[in-house]
Amino acid sequence: AKAAAEALGVSPAEIANSLVFVATTHDGERLPLLVLASGGHRVDVDKVADLAGLATVEQADPAFVREHTGFAIGGVAPVGHPRHIRTIIDVTLGRYTTVWAAAGHSHSVFATSYDELIRITGGQPMDVAPEMTRVTLDVLQRTIFTSGLATGPDELASAINAYFNSFGR
Repeated sequence: AKAAAEALGVSPAEIANSLVFVATTHDGERLPLLVLASGGHRVDVDKVADLAGLATVEQADPAFVREHTGFAIGGVAPVGHPRHIRTIIDVTLGRYTTVWAAAGHSHSVFATSYDELIRITGGQPMDVAPEMTRVTLDVLQRTIFTSGLATGPDELASAINAYFNSFGR
């Protein structure tokens, strides 16, 4: 997410990382699960398993990813898979007017919106961030709004981008 964000001039949080997991049901069935997660944080797999009604959620290996999506890791698009894949979309992406998703190759992305990602994937919105990350993002957002640096989502995205840039990313 960091490299894509730098190339696009946006914050990593505006990148919709396509992460493929092996989801195990309570009956032992192993299925692909696509999580479109904000590049600003990691995915809490235990939280996702609990909220999605699954026994476990584990990182998929490259062969599993290609078999179920048709894409290599780093370029997994949110759509265009050989068969429908259950998709979860990180609610953090809803904070941005525009988000960027992989377009089938590690060097290709497309601009879209949170609502459009939900529509085109049939995805389920979910808070996938570890709790500490969520608290940190909420504090950062409140600080930006109360300081007057932002009054809407576009200004918030610019302020967060400036915040990340201040660390020399």
